[in-house]
This record gives sequence, C-alpha cells and structure tokens, in this order.
Amino acid sequence: MAYPGQPAPGGFYQGGRDMSGTLGFNEFKELWAVVNGWKQHFVSFDSDGSGTVDRQELEKALMTMGFRLSPQAVTAITKRYSTQGKIAFDDYIACCVKLRALTECFRRRDTTQQGFVNFHYDDESHNVLGKGPTRIIKSSSQVNDPYGD
Repeated sequence: MAYPGQPAPGGFYQGGRDMSGTLGFNEFKELWAVVNGWKQHFVSFDSDGSGTVDRQELEKALMTMGFRLSPQAVTAITKRYSTQGKIAFDDYIACCVKLRALTECFRRRDTTQQGFVNFHYDDESHNVLGKGPTRIIKSSSQVNDPYGD
C-alpha cells in the first residue's frame, strides 16, 4: 500500500499502466487504496474537522511526507491550491501528485545528489508542469532541492 508521499500506482492520472486511458480492476483497487491512504492522511491534519486544510495544516502534512519546503513555497502552494485559504481534498491530491512529479523530475536530473540541477525551459521539466505557459524562468537556472535528500 502506498502512503501519501508515494506516486500513485501505474501513473493512474495518465491512464493506467498500459496508457490505454482506462483502468483495469487491479489498477482500480490499487488506486482506491492510494486515495484512501491520502484521505486518511488528509483527515489526520484537518484539525478543525472542516473538510479542508489551511496553510499551517498543509505545511505539517507535507513535512510528514518528507517535503522540506520554505515558508514561502508553502504559501505559494497554498495560494495555488486553495479557495479562500482552505484546500479541499481533491486539490490536496492534485498538490501531492504535482509535488511528487516535480521531485522525481528533480531527482532524475540531480545526478551528483548535491541538491542542485541546471535545466532549460524546454527540458522535460515543463512536461511535469503542463503544456501551457508556466512561471519558470526561460533561461537556464540553478534550482535548490527543497527536499534535501
């Protein structure tokens, strides 16, 4: 069974392991287990029982998943995924999936395991963020690994 910081099985958000756009029964069972794990994790940090997490609750949840982000990064993530400062469960899942994908992309490029990578705008990393306009600087830049692994 996966925990919230792990990628979902089979790249479920990409259409299953075989990329057919459908999920088989076993893939669905795995996905269901992952979503339930994320739900339990989410609920454990929803301290007021509102069905949402705020910035502080999100920061604690991300820390338990191993993400060591700056306060500014957590604030930016909260602004991106929240409505009036509150993050609903579906947005929480989207946030976790995006952070994990970005982490995996970063780690693949950090061949020396020093916590720094160089990349260009047109590199694979823009695929993680989507095909549309992004806020990544278009020139080569050095990025600090916020996860410290």
